Amino acid sequence: MSVLYWAGRGLTKLRGLKDADDYPAENVLFVASGDPLVGDLWDDQNYYAAYHCAEVRYFSFRDLWTCNNWIIGLAYLVGATEALLDAGVAVPFRDFFIWSDGGWVAGPETSARLAAEFAEWDERAKTVAYEDFYGIYVRMREMFEWCALDGAVCCRSVG
Repeated sequence: MSVLYWAGRGLTKLRGLKDADDYPAENVLFVASGDPLVGDLWDDQNYYAAYHCAEVRYFSFRDLWTCNNWIIGLAYLVGATEALLDAGVAVPFRDFFIWSDGGWVAGPETSARLAAEFAEWDERAKTVAYEDFYGIYVRMREMFEWCALDGAVCCRSVG
């Protein structure tokens, strides 16, 4: 089962959800959640909206196991635990752990924060010796850097 992340940039907010019909589905992002966690990750605060994206890229893991193990490795690297996250403690990559656990959309501000954290932890990430940890780290950093100015990232498929 592969894991596919969709990343779009050049976001333009559409006037209404029906306006999305005018664009290819690949270039449309729907934000449709009222969960309060999304407010931490989606910057617009408009949870029922559609956006057109000028550019789209895909980032993928070869399988779910690799994806999950990489996330666990990242948490271990930065000392993030589920208890700390649940308590709301500010830990490195907090937005990433919330985002990856819930399948939310990370907007441009969140993407920029995460890109900065990936850059800050880069040297330490190089020291992790299992599988392709650093290679995946670089791909994830690139994904958030690519969306940092005016984009968004979400998981589009697991399977």
